[in-house]
Amino acid sequence: MATARVAFFMKMKRFLLSTLYSLLFALLIGCAQEQVYKKERKLMGTTAEITLYGENNQTAVEQAFKAMEEIEKIASEYRKDSQLSKINRYAGTKKVKVDPRLYEMIEKSVYYSKLSDGAFDITVGPLIQLWRIKEKMQKSNSTLPSEKEIKQKLKLVSYQEISLNRKEKSVYLKKKGMKIGLGAVAKGYAVDEAVKSLKVKGVKTALVRLGGEIRVLGERKKPWKIGIQHPREKDGILGVVELRDGEAVSTSGDYEQYFLKNDVRYHHIFNPKTGKPAWECQAVTIVASKGIDADIFSTTVFVLGPDKGMELIEKLPDIEGLIVKNDGEVIFSSGMEFSQN
Repeated sequence: MATARVAFFMKMKRFLLSTLYSLLFALLIGCAQEQVYKKERKLMGTTAEITLYGENNQTAVEQAFKAMEEIEKIASEYRKDSQLSKINRYAGTKKVKVDPRLYEMIEKSVYYSKLSDGAFDITVGPLIQLWRIKEKMQKSNSTLPSEKEIKQKLKLVSYQEISLNRKEKSVYLKKKGMKIGLGAVAKGYAVDEAVKSLKVKGVKTALVRLGGEIRVLGERKKPWKIGIQHPREKDGILGVVELRDGEAVSTSGDYEQYFLKNDVRYHHIFNPKTGKPAWECQAVTIVASKGIDADIFSTTVFVLGPDKGMELIEKLPDIEGLIVKNDGEVIFSSGMEFSQN
C-alpha cells in the first residue's frame, strides 16, 4: 500500500511540474509577443493605416489621423474648398496666401523640378485632365488625345510659371488655365505629419502607411521589412526592403492606374516634356529620410528613366532606389537594402 501511495505522489509531482513548466513556457511566449495596435480609415482616396508596437495609445493614433486629414483639406485638388483648388482657380489672376504646410509642399516640389531639369513638375494638371486615365480605365475602347490637344496643354505645363513668396507664404500661377496637382507629394507629406504627431504624443515604435507611402518610427528587435509589389503580378511580391528608424519608402508604378490600347499601356505618370506617359520604367521604389522626398523622388526617377534616374539617386545623400525597367530587369542603388524574391 505504501509503495502504491509513493508511486501515486511521484506521478502527481511529475504532472504538476509538467503543468507548471507548460504554464511558464506559455507565459514567456506571451511576454515575448509584441503588442500590436492597428487602426485604418479612408483618406486621400486610399487606405490610411497606423500601427503601434508595444503600446496602445489610441489618443496618439487619432491625433495622427487628424494630422493627415488636415493635409487632405488644404492640398486636395478634388475638394473645391481646399487652398490648392483656390490657387488653381485664381491662376493668371492673383496670388493666394496659403497654409505654411501647403507652401512647403509646393516649394519642395519646385526644388525637385529644378534638380531634375523639369522631369518632375506639379503643373501637369492640364495633362491629367486631358488624358482622364481613371475614367478610361473603366472603358473597353478608349480614345487617345490628339497631338494637337497635347501640344496645347503643354503650353500650361511649367514649374517655372509658379511664383512663390516665402515671406508672405503666397503662391501665384502666372498663366490662366494652369493647374497644380499634388498627387505625388501630399501623401508623403501627410505621412511625415502623422509621424511627427506620434512623436509629440510619446509614441516610440510605429508604422504609418497612406496608399503606397510608408514611414517607420523607432527600432524593433528585427529590422523593418517592407514588401514591394511586383509590377506585373497582381498579388506578387518583387522583394523586400529594410528600413531604419525614421525612414520612408514610396513606390510609383505603371500598374496603379492605366488602360491598354493596341497593346500599349497608358498610365497616370506623365512626362511633362512630351505630354505623354513615361514609358522607360515599370516601377520605381525610393527609400528616403522623409516621406515627401520618397514620394516626389519615386515619380521623378520614373520619368527620368533608369539611366538618368539611377545616376541622380547615386549623387544624393539619404536617397536609395530600386528601378524595374520596362523590360522587367531590376536594378538598385549601391546603398539599397533589398532582397529580391
